[in-house]
Amino acid sequence: MRTKIGIVQMHPHLGDKEKNLSKAIEQINNAADQGANIVALPEMFLTGYNLSKIGNKLNNLAEKKDGNSIQKLKNLAQKRNIVIVAPIPEIRDVSGDIYNSAIIIENDGNIIGSYAKTHLWEDEKKYFTPGDSLPIFKTNFGKIGIMTCYDAGFPEVARSLALKGAQIIIMPSAWRIQDITLWDLNTRSRALENSLFLAAINIVGKRNGKPHFFGNSRIVNVDGEIIAEAYLFDEEGLSMDDVVVVEEIDFGRIDEMRDELQYLKDRRPDIYED
Repeated sequence: MRTKIGIVQMHPHLGDKEKNLSKAIEQINNAADQGANIVALPEMFLTGYNLSKIGNKLNNLAEKKDGNSIQKLKNLAQKRNIVIVAPIPEIRDVSGDIYNSAIIIENDGNIIGSYAKTHLWEDEKKYFTPGDSLPIFKTNFGKIGIMTCYDAGFPEVARSLALKGAQIIIMPSAWRIQDITLWDLNTRSRALENSLFLAAINIVGKRNGKPHFFGNSRIVNVDGEIIAEAYLFDEEGLSMDDVVVVEEIDFGRIDEMRDELQYLKDRRPDIYED
């Protein structure tokens, strides 16, 4: 089975949901025009990521799955016949707890579910409730697992998703330029060691006038090879324009790679328990 993955590298405007949603819809349509079947957005695309400035406003910025922003994306998914992965601050229940979530919308416009980031980074612990599960989303264009940004530093996350049958891991991110080496290592290693595809989508933006979130969104092959990527935002004056990358992938490569490099088959769970 072949499918086309579209990733949207964005420069979100902090706290401006209407503007960010409009930008996202424009670029999702761009990806769909290029034949994308699955289109993924970066971490907290709807609000931007700077918790020191918007953390205390999340109660007003967060939405439920049936909120206005997701409703518009549901209509778009159905209209364009695409799966959309939309990371937002999500209110899940009457308690008002907020999760750093990714909503998965099927190509018929229905919501399959949402994944809540399980490993919270630094100040995220002040504002978000961590997720407690690693679901697989069976879409009409493939089996998707989600891990968000810091989750990628924990190999158990990607391995669990692989063992549950994920064909591609979508990795929405707000990754700092200070940790750019880890970006390269984690995205490629998680794909290679599990023999699956990985699509990592990072935001771009400045803090204190300097590049902070560096983009470099990418699609990684089952052997850890980068097969498509967006620009790296690391220089003063470099444009923060949104960009879309679309790449066709062949899920048949997963079985071929696992026959060649049998990481999953040769595991020894009996000696890992301790």
